[in-house]
Amino acid sequence: MCSLKIEGRLKRPEYVAVVTRAYRQALDLYETYGEYEPEDDTREALLQIFNRGGFTRGYGPGVVDQELMSHQKPNHAGAIVGKLAAPGRILLSRDVAAADALAFRDGSGAEYPVRGVAGAAGETVRAKTPSGARPGTALWRLTSDEQMKEARSSMNGENRREPVCGRFCAKVGERAALDVTDGARTVHVEGDAVEKATGRPADPARIRAQLMKTGSVPYELIDLSLSVEEDAFLPASMLNELRRRAFEALGERRVQDGRGCEAAANPLPAAGDPDPDRPEGTALQVQAPDMDRLRVALSRGADEAVFAPEDFTRAALDEAAAQADFPFALALPDMLDGEALEGLNEWAWANEGKITAVLASNAAHLAMKWPGALRLDAGLNLASRRAMAAAGLGRGAEVYTPSVELNAGEIRQMGAGGRRELIVYGRMRLMSLRHCPIRAQLGGRHSACVRCDGVAEEKRLNAHRLVDRTGAAFPLRRQKSPGGCIVKIMNSVPMMLLRHVGRLPDAAAWRVILTDEDMAKAADIVSLHAAALRGEDYKESEAWRRLENEPSTTGHYFRGVE
Repeated sequence: MCSLKIEGRLKRPEYVAVVTRAYRQALDLYETYGEYEPEDDTREALLQIFNRGGFTRGYGPGVVDQELMSHQKPNHAGAIVGKLAAPGRILLSRDVAAADALAFRDGSGAEYPVRGVAGAAGETVRAKTPSGARPGTALWRLTSDEQMKEARSSMNGENRREPVCGRFCAKVGERAALDVTDGARTVHVEGDAVEKATGRPADPARIRAQLMKTGSVPYELIDLSLSVEEDAFLPASMLNELRRRAFEALGERRVQDGRGCEAAANPLPAAGDPDPDRPEGTALQVQAPDMDRLRVALSRGADEAVFAPEDFTRAALDEAAAQADFPFALALPDMLDGEALEGLNEWAWANEGKITAVLASNAAHLAMKWPGALRLDAGLNLASRRAMAAAGLGRGAEVYTPSVELNAGEIRQMGAGGRRELIVYGRMRLMSLRHCPIRAQLGGRHSACVRCDGVAEEKRLNAHRLVDRTGAAFPLRRQKSPGGCIVKIMNSVPMMLLRHVGRLPDAAAWRVILTDEDMAKAADIVSLHAAALRGEDYKESEAWRRLENEPSTTGHYFRGVE
């Protein structure tokens, strides 16, 4: 094991402090004694700072979908600190302070806030209790005032400064120079030539004080030597600029060393024309999870079929290959267990005569050899020229699809317009689940689930939706593999850009992604995009009249990352 990662997205700093301390202690004790079992106080602290109905073992071996999350409460549950013994009387099982955030919670999950309760464990205290609470109702502490204060106190030194030493030289007629070192690295920066002072001579105390004003940078000059001629003219602006540049240079060196790479190892590619002329005849790609829809797409004007399988068992892949009487590109899933990915690679080579290209969407794909041309797909989340270069554009891969989170202007700035492909239609995936919402209700182990293979089609996962509080329905898609399913939550409406084709960046190809559209609708969608690329007035067609009023989104094309 090289490291442990603690997720703290949208959590308070106090959460990070409590959890980090618990795991630091666990690692240290395990290293010392070869074993570790958390104490009750540690478990209690983690429960108190944040939990959703307790803790799970996550997605490790033997995962049980039903145990992955609480079905009672989607946010912080807190910790039980007592119960209602009788109206107006609370029996405490933990010490409670008046500043703690407390609430009664009944079996249905309803909460009844209670204030002003304080006492020691084992005491029965009087308090005004809400009418909804009944004797026996548990008292939960949502926030511990003592825990929060202790966590904040532990963070007092979080902005600690790295001690560094410096040497400043200033001679009339020569460039002013500042060297800064952290003991392992030394940087040297120079300023303008030093002029001769016409007034007071240089004041070493003032120079030292000015250079040691490190402000918000994470460094502290603990030692600074000066070599300054008395008649040197050194304005504060010059000293500030030298100090700023020196600390920036030191920071860059430390980042490079920390990443274990040299600055030139991954040079930024030249920008070139931010949006070259549209290539002659932008191609139309159609992506689908089955060969039937791809065959319809080719008959309606698609230039290329992109097969994006959702069933990665060998039998299903072989069946798809047998149905393909046309060449196709293979879109690799951005999430797939290692064994299934190896199996997919073997299947691809067994069918290399049919596969024209492979769309890679995960760094693991780039480490493997695949038949056909290599393309960089949207799953790689390419959002800059440096990312494109790192992924191998121009060095094995010649075409890329930018991140779907970029807007049109940001895509243009990436350049390589003649080598990019744009997703212009499709129901975008919002989230992937390693557990199945249906199996979570039924119980049982995830890897042993074959429920969807043994029920009618209308009862399978793909027939289900997740409905939010506004009534929007988000379709579920099953990605099947020998190691268990991955569930994709799709957007409630598809992305469609036909109303805005004049505002799109130039591209080598447009891609239409089909998922659950019936054959007639799939044919309409492909026909409209093919007509748009031919320059025809597709809005006068019957196909447009059938689709124009359906709900859709333009994704991030005219919004960008938020």
